[in-house]
Amino acid sequence: MSLIDASMTLGDLVTAHPELAPVLDHRHVDYCSMGKRTLEMVCSDRGLDPASFLDELTGRAADAPLPAWASMNVVDLCAHILEVHHVPLWTELARLDESLQDLDSVHGRYVPWLGDAVCCFASLRSETERHLRYEEQILFPAIGELFTSGHLPHVHCRTLAGQFSATRREHDHLFQLFDLLRRVVRNARGLAGEESRLADAARAVARLDADTHLHVHKENNVLGPAVAVLEEDLRRRYR
Repeated sequence: MSLIDASMTLGDLVTAHPELAPVLDHRHVDYCSMGKRTLEMVCSDRGLDPASFLDELTGRAADAPLPAWASMNVVDLCAHILEVHHVPLWTELARLDESLQDLDSVHGRYVPWLGDAVCCFASLRSETERHLRYEEQILFPAIGELFTSGHLPHVHCRTLAGQFSATRREHDHLFQLFDLLRRVVRNARGLAGEESRLADAARAVARLDADTHLHVHKENNVLGPAVAVLEEDLRRRYR
């Protein structure tokens, strides 16, 4: 088990201990886009007591080896992300979109936020699916070419590191949509009886949000840096 101390970055923390991702999510600590920030910086930003926060993290950390995906090569990591995150995400986006629309048709007259939730989720689904298609059809195949051929791929006349900068911005925008969606469905908390399906939908949104955070962490803080190292090594070789 790795030592958790104040100098550890958020990215390294979640890679070593993915079970701590829900703890950070609960505290609204964005370990995806702020993966290079240390725990000390987070405590300073949030006014948290470092000793108490580290104790909380240490107490929740599992004594387990690094997850397999943390040491995969870039091709295997792409395959892992596709299997564990992309494939279920395509299914869940369609299922939840249909569920929200159905709920709106039944309860929309007296649950006014449902119409907003349907519109917000439609935007989230559209942007997420466009992003998934780009990764599956362009970015991940280019990473495979980089790894297997030993040649720098041509991706819209940009480096792969530059492509990851663009995908990180898209990830940030997706989380803004998730943020809006969470606010829209907040009123579903505590609903019971015939409205239990509304609460189920709210929980499904929360699960999708949490899984997407871990998904994006693997791309932003593990896959992206590994690809940048490979790309730079090739550039030095051919100078």
